Parts: sequence; C-alpha cells; structure tokens
Amino acid sequence: MEANLGPRQPRWAPETEDDIRVAVDSGLIKESHYIDAKRKTGGTQSERRETARDLASYAIDGGALLFGVGEDKESHAMYLDPQPLNGLVEKIDNIARCLSIRR
Repeated sequence: MEANLGPRQPRWAPETEDDIRVAVDSGLIKESHYIDAKRKTGGTQSERRETARDLASYAIDGGALLFGVGEDKESHAMYLDPQPLNGLVEKIDNIARCLSIRR
C-alpha cells in the first residue's frame, strides 16, 4: 500500500520516525494533492509563506504535511532530514495564525 493519501485511500498515520523511514526507504511516499514533504518549516519570510500556503491547501480536503522529509528534485526520491522537535508545534501554529490574520 502506498503512503499516498486520497479520498478513497485510508489515512496513513505514522507513529514513529521509523514508520516514516520505512515508507521513505521503500519509495511509498509520493507528493500529491493529499501529502506534501517539507524539509523544514521555513527560516525566511518567503519559506514561512510557502508553509502557510501548504497548511491552507489542506484545510479543505485534508491531507498531511511531513516535516523533516526532503525531496531530490531530479530523481523525485524522498529522504529523511530530521528536524528538532523542540518548538516545532509552536512554530507551525504561529505560521497558521499569521495566515488567518492576513486574510
């Protein structure tokens, strides 16, 4: 089963880094309308805007953003790029709040 999400596919809910590693190593993760991989949330204003756009795109149909997973643009292969978890939820929440304020 692919890790892709979609209207007729069950929701893939990784619980550990190893779950993500297995999916990445097996080539199961493919970016689509329902799943997006991000190396990080963004250090610059334009990177934060990109993250905000990604968050907003999943507000309608649902989906998953995987932070700490990068994509080699030439080969389309995914790879793990673990990010520190300390403060990550707050950073994503702040990006989402700024998105809702700027409407």
